[in-house]
Amino acid sequence: MLGTWSFYTEDYRYEALWKDPSLLLDTGCVNAVEPNFSIYSQCPPAVAQWQVYRKRWMARYWQSKGIRIFVDLNVNKSFAEDNLIGVPAGWSAFATRGYSERINDLRFELGLAQGVAGKKEGILFVVYGGGKDVKSFCMDNELIHIPEQEDSHTKKVTQIQTGFMFKEM
Repeated sequence: MLGTWSFYTEDYRYEALWKDPSLLLDTGCVNAVEPNFSIYSQCPPAVAQWQVYRKRWMARYWQSKGIRIFVDLNVNKSFAEDNLIGVPAGWSAFATRGYSERINDLRFELGLAQGVAGKKEGILFVVYGGGKDVKSFCMDNELIHIPEQEDSHTKKVTQIQTGFMFKEM
C-alpha cells in the first residue's frame, strides 16, 4: 500500500499497532497520520496525556523508519495544548477529522497548525471526512479534503483520491 494510513475510526481497530507498531511498516506505506486515540472532554488529564504519548511514540517510531508523519489534531479543545507536546516548532504536516457541525473546531485546529509551523502559508493540512461545509472550508483555506466513503460490504471507510490514499485499519 503505497499511500497514507489514517486512523479516524474506533480505537480498538488499531490497538494492535500499539502492541506491534512494525505492522504498519510491513505495508510499505509512504505516509501515516498519527493514530487518533480518543481524547474527549471528560477524560482525566492523565488519560489524555497517555493517549498523546501513545500516538506520538508510534509516530516517532515510524518516522525513524522513513515514514512521513502527519500530526493528528483531532482532540477535544480542552486538550489541544497537551496534544502538541512533542511536536517540534516548524512542523508543517497535519491532519484532522472534519465534522460539518464543528467548522469552528476546524478553524481552531488550523490556527494551531499555523502556530506550530510558524507560518500561515505552505502547510500541508489534510481534513478527512465531513460534508459540504467542510469541503468548502478546505477549498477556501487551501487544505486537502478527503471525503469519506463507506464500503457497503465491510462497513469500513476508505478513500482514494489524487495521489493520497487513506485507509483505516
